Amino acid sequence: MASLVLLAAAPARASDDGAKRHGSCSGGPGHWKLVVRPATKATMRIRFDIEDVDPGERWQLFLSVDGRRILTDTKRTDAEGDVYVKKVTADGRGSHRIKASGVNIDSGGSCEGSVTY
Repeated sequence: MASLVLLAAAPARASDDGAKRHGSCSGGPGHWKLVVRPATKATMRIRFDIEDVDPGERWQLFLSVDGRRILTDTKRTDAEGDVYVKKVTADGRGSHRIKASGVNIDSGGSCEGSVTY
């Protein structure tokens, strides 16, 4: 007697090509952009940019996936007033809530956004 084995394919994500969000910062000038893309079959690449703020400012930047912090970094904006962080991390089954935020240590302004990937 032959056995019948059925294999179910994992449902495709609506965001197989990645996800992107952007918005304005509060408490000052600037805007942010959060981009998540597949890096490999098992990982995702997250990039958070803050742009058009004052050059030379110090920013504390945070990334989290599903409520678990995966990155904390302090950086200075470049000559154009831009700063960014990027991180490659595991991409488990299902969708994930990615949050990114930045706090301007010098002025107190902040930028924050999230995306489901």
